[in-house]
Amino acid sequence: MEQFFRVVDRQRTEVRWQSEWFGSFTLEHALDLAGRFTLAQMLAHETFRRRYESGAGLTILELMYPMLQGYDSVAIRADVEIGGTDQKFNILAGRELMAQLGMRPQQVVLVPLIPGTDGRKMSKTFLNTIDIRMPPAEMFGRVMSMSDAVLPLYFEVFTDVPLAELAEIRRALAEGTVNPRDLKARIAHEIVAQFHGLAAAQEAEAAFVRQFVQRAVPSEMPEHPLLTPAPIVDLMVAAGLAASKSEARRLIDGGGVRVNGERVEGYDLVIQPGANAVVQVGRRKFVRVV
Repeated sequence: MEQFFRVVDRQRTEVRWQSEWFGSFTLEHALDLAGRFTLAQMLAHETFRRRYESGAGLTILELMYPMLQGYDSVAIRADVEIGGTDQKFNILAGRELMAQLGMRPQQVVLVPLIPGTDGRKMSKTFLNTIDIRMPPAEMFGRVMSMSDAVLPLYFEVFTDVPLAELAEIRRALAEGTVNPRDLKARIAHEIVAQFHGLAAAQEAEAAFVRQFVQRAVPSEMPEHPLLTPAPIVDLMVAAGLAASKSEARRLIDGGGVRVNGERVEGYDLVIQPGANAVVQVGRRKFVRVV
């Protein structure tokens, strides 16, 4: 909810829980709900229809889901429901159910699904998300790492760029007359400013330029205290730079690990306590060993 309230006004928001109406939902209610929709209506759902025609399993529970989601709209007497395009069928089920019960059907606002930075579905599983509560510098960097292909959609959804300018951006990208990095910097600045303010966006952009354009070490980074000498592989795991020793070795083998700017060539490097050494993994992870 904390992320949600970064977008909407907490003081003007009423939060409702499904248990208010489904907590007392009986078999009689469920059967009444199921009786208001036909199998033909459910098979209008493209995914359901494809699975049914292919002979793949399709459970009654799955068919009930759009009805149950639609009942949410009935319970709160919704005027408008906002959802992703993947929820169109379920939201329209709410309209159908409201009409059957003599209510004014809710209006529907659909928004496109936002792909992650790599062009796939945005998911924590893929590590391709841009999280609302990310620190400004990390948020800026995540946007800068996005796939060029998602740029037009990000401009359309996250900015107030006029449609004529959006068309020009699409044309320039297609013709290769604009550097995608410049467009990414622009949209990264706008996104960070929305959630952290203009000053934070400016500092995040400056930090990105220092680190990735000018190749400078960031001025602030996590510190890892060291009491005894530690082999580089063990240190990387302890400092959170690698999830396991095997991953740490792979990173070293790939040339992605540096200590004080020097590439680590093997596993036998030992870091001493008080070395004040900067350990870097890739372009984004830095830890100062103290």
